[in-house]
Amino acid sequence: NRRAVAAKTFSFASRLVDLGRQLVLVTRSCDGKKTILNVAVKQGRAFVESFVKLAMPVLKFFYGLDTRAVLLCLRQLQQLTRQLQAICEDGKQRKDMALIAAIPKH
Repeated sequence: NRRAVAAKTFSFASRLVDLGRQLVLVTRSCDGKKTILNVAVKQGRAFVESFVKLAMPVLKFFYGLDTRAVLLCLRQLQQLTRQLQAICEDGKQRKDMALIAAIPKH
């Protein structure tokens, strides 16, 4: 059943977003720990790109079935991307070359 598969896939994707968000938000307490921030930016970027590519079609399908759940998932993804953006901006202000190198150019 297509709905059952979509529901299970959505549940998994939603949990991944929540875990990714929690991991990136931990960086708020990691001021000055460049290695952690660099890894967060690199892996966070890879996570967001993969999620958009692979999970967005499922969210699009599931949106008609449970709009609130999809919006919550997207809100959590947005929190993740905002924290990544804050890390990048902080790295630019501190002129942290290693962090600047990890920031996407496009």
